[in-house]
Amino acid sequence: MGEYKKYTAFAAIMMCIGIVANILPYFFLYQIISPLTRGESISFSYIMLRVLYVAICEVIYSFSYVQGLSFSHISAYNTLKNIRISLQGKLEKQPLGNIQELGTGRIKKVFTDDIDQIELLLAHAIPEINFVDFVNFNFFGIILGSF
Repeated sequence: MGEYKKYTAFAAIMMCIGIVANILPYFFLYQIISPLTRGESISFSYIMLRVLYVAICEVIYSFSYVQGLSFSHISAYNTLKNIRISLQGKLEKQPLGNIQELGTGRIKKVFTDDIDQIELLLAHAIPEINFVDFVNFNFFGIILGSF
């Protein structure tokens, strides 16, 4: 990833913030439901404050997750550009006979289809799976521990 590694790191951070903000509403709902199941009364202002927290969390989630995807795509597309430039340099150094042997269809497939498949890994799998799942499992355990 080289020079665009920082965008992947920013993407992971923003997605982690988004995931935490997406999980917190369940905790706030628990704070509303738990006293009611024990037969306790709660005030309307207590409920409205938790509803406000849920709304704030959803706004934070929307912003940070989309921003995280934006950062990951900046990193991915620039990395794909660099891969194509590198392949072009290697292709230019090949003898013309080797290039004709490969055929234009195969070269086109490598430059477009094969490299585009890497985009899914770079833009989605790396920032989402590695960091977001880590946060999900840890935060879920924290919430379960609070019961």
